[in-house]
Amino acid sequence: MICFKNQKKIFLILSILFFWTLSVNSNDNCPTIDVNQDSLTNLSDVIVLLQTLSGGTFEHIDPKVIDIDDSSKTYLPEIIYILKRLSGLISCSERDRIKVPTQYSTISEAIDKIQPGGIIEVAEGSYNEKITINKAIFIKGSGMDKTEINISELDYNTPVISIIHDNVTISGFKITGGYPGIEIKGNNVLIEKNSIVKNNRGFGPNESGGYIEEGSNGIGIIIEADNCTIKNNLIVKNGITWDGGGLGVKAFSASELRIINNTICENSGANGASCGSGYGIRAKDSTGNIFNNIIANNDALGTGPGCKVKGYGIYLEGSSTFEIDYNNVWDNDDTGFTPEINNYFNSVPGNNDISQNPLFVDNTYFLQPSSPCIDSGDPSYFYSNEPTPNGLAINIGAFGNTLHATSTLPIADAGLNQDVIMGDLVLLDGSKSRVGKEKPQSYKWELILKPDNSNAILSNSTLKNPTFVADKDGIYKLSLIVSDGIIASSPSTVTITAIYYEDFSTNSAINWVPVNGNWSTANNNYLVSSSTTEMSTSYFDKVFSFFELEVKVTKISGENDNISIFFNGDPSTVGSSGNWDNGYKFTYGSGDWQLSKVKNGDWSSIKGWTSSYSLNNKLGEWNIVKIVRTPNYIDIYINGSLQRSLYDTTLISGKIGVCMYDKYKNGQAKFDYVSIKQL
Repeated sequence: MICFKNQKKIFLILSILFFWTLSVNSNDNCPTIDVNQDSLTNLSDVIVLLQTLSGGTFEHIDPKVIDIDDSSKTYLPEIIYILKRLSGLISCSERDRIKVPTQYSTISEAIDKIQPGGIIEVAEGSYNEKITINKAIFIKGSGMDKTEINISELDYNTPVISIIHDNVTISGFKITGGYPGIEIKGNNVLIEKNSIVKNNRGFGPNESGGYIEEGSNGIGIIIEADNCTIKNNLIVKNGITWDGGGLGVKAFSASELRIINNTICENSGANGASCGSGYGIRAKDSTGNIFNNIIANNDALGTGPGCKVKGYGIYLEGSSTFEIDYNNVWDNDDTGFTPEINNYFNSVPGNNDISQNPLFVDNTYFLQPSSPCIDSGDPSYFYSNEPTPNGLAINIGAFGNTLHATSTLPIADAGLNQDVIMGDLVLLDGSKSRVGKEKPQSYKWELILKPDNSNAILSNSTLKNPTFVADKDGIYKLSLIVSDGIIASSPSTVTITAIYYEDFSTNSAINWVPVNGNWSTANNNYLVSSSTTEMSTSYFDKVFSFFELEVKVTKISGENDNISIFFNGDPSTVGSSGNWDNGYKFTYGSGDWQLSKVKNGDWSSIKGWTSSYSLNNKLGEWNIVKIVRTPNYIDIYINGSLQRSLYDTTLISGKIGVCMYDKYKNGQAKFDYVSIKQL
């Protein structure tokens, strides 16, 4: 067993071994192996590869004993390079290479013929065969989306691939239709860059001619061996059957198991007679590392009253101990009869674990540019194989440190929409914009919409938090683009709604136009007293279509407490009583309210007189009336209580007016404030 504490010594020893090997096997045309090496992230992975390629020659090197002291970390790249080169030289020395189906029509035939340490290269296509691997070899497919091994029509109850020998590597396959997808009983096995999907133990015939019992599991991978690595795999939808559970990775008495950069999702139990639990990872009496994985939506889908099962993200039992960190463990078991989140069982989140929606691209497991998994992996892992810009950090999930990783594009975030009062100084917030884990190098804001006659300008369009004055009521829209110095983001927009709010505190009523009655301001109120008409009206001189209006008002003298509000109307023509000839009219008085409309002088009722306990109906008592006008509905609130939501689309724009009614023309009322928010 070699312990890598003194890397200077190891570096010198390996250097001598390297040049000696070159002298006895110098072949300039001898290629290094083109699989695995690009994704090797530490000494442990390199040694496992070395053991695999050598057919066990280096099995005395124990990859679990890696202890690197900080003082000599500079030698780590050189050691990895030398081990990689040794691996390549070994691969050229008397190693078999067999191509399927060029030389043999099936993978099983190739396994029978190949020598230990050999490589089987499998072309694109679908191969319908159960595979047993009983020697140290490397089986390489053409890609998880190109080379498929599928036994769904052969058997319901056996592994697609059974590994019963040490030092085996499987890479580049879609593995489906078995139970489980892969069974590992040999040590030092590497499973990487595979899609292990829909390996479901279903309700169907087995080898003995009987039927598989209900309530059984679908499983992606079972590991009953030591020093195995499960890396850069999609392990998904293993267990979505008519009746039973689902499981992504199952380990039993497996020591030093490394589960690194996988996407383990939707391995769920399904509804049926007995139902079943769902698990992302389940380990019993096992040890190892769980790093950089997406473990999400592994649920128990049963909805019947007998389905008391659950779904879990990471489930440890027995004497299992794992180092867990830099994973995204999210939303495991939010469905079923007893929905609850069970991301961890007998385990706790790592210090750098997250629990957020991974944001997959539709119908795939690739990450959207705004995914929280981008650049969120362990910073000690290699990331150089990710497309640039790559954020100088590895992505979480199956495609971390591969060419299929989502680039680290700048993401602009213009902040939350805001409601402000007209005249306020508005502070914009681009602080959540990012380039991976870093802040953008530049910001560019633009005011793309503002109300008519507004003179609003940004204080500085290149700041993270610029300001502007919302000088007019209405809607302002702004866009933000950020950059990493090379690539610019897509724009992010934010809406600022400036609410007209008049509390008459300056003893003036700007933009209010009296139609009839005597109107004035005093003591921070808008006052009205009757004159020659029963209706005394003043309107705000601006056209609104859809809005949220709030008025605080009281009648202080007169016949009764009648107050009205006109909206979506036209005050240019009024009748002899002072009513508008066009518009909606809300009225309250004596504990009742009504809503009507008038068009060209013709009146009709939308809602007749309706009593309301919410109204204060004595002279001098205040009422707050809120009217919300949307394209199809008119919502009426009195003192915070919704009275009715009424459908009407007759009048879609117009002005807003406030009104006091007094039959004997001797009433008085006062308005404390009026606010209008444009929708």
